[in-house]
Amino acid sequence: MAYELFQRKAVRVESPTLAITTTGRIVVNAAGCRILREAALKRVMLLWDGSGRRLAVKGATRGEKHAFAISFSPDGSSGNLSAVTFLRHIGWRAAERVTLPASWSQADKMFEVVVPTRYLHQAGRKL
Repeated sequence: MAYELFQRKAVRVESPTLAITTTGRIVVNAAGCRILREAALKRVMLLWDGSGRRLAVKGATRGEKHAFAISFSPDGSSGNLSAVTFLRHIGWRAAERVTLPASWSQADKMFEVVVPTRYLHQAGRKL
């Protein structure tokens, strides 16, 4: 009998990523969750730099008025937050889940991603 190799689809990622789902959630991968736990962050603020097409997820304190709570999976493999209105604000449009590499700034306690223009639309026109 000949064996067939099972090709693993999911692999452990050592670099943080943020995924944006079609339902308007921002999902932090396991590598990003490890960073958030080390920084003791459970709440974040969402920031947008339209001219640089940069989205940031910045750590926030419990009393911060504009903060979003992050829900972590029990095993710590991911975290997510609802960002429907934020994504609408920046003009996000994607027909599928999009995963973007994130850079972490320890000094600012912030993840930052550059958003490709193909996912940004405003007032019915593509940017």
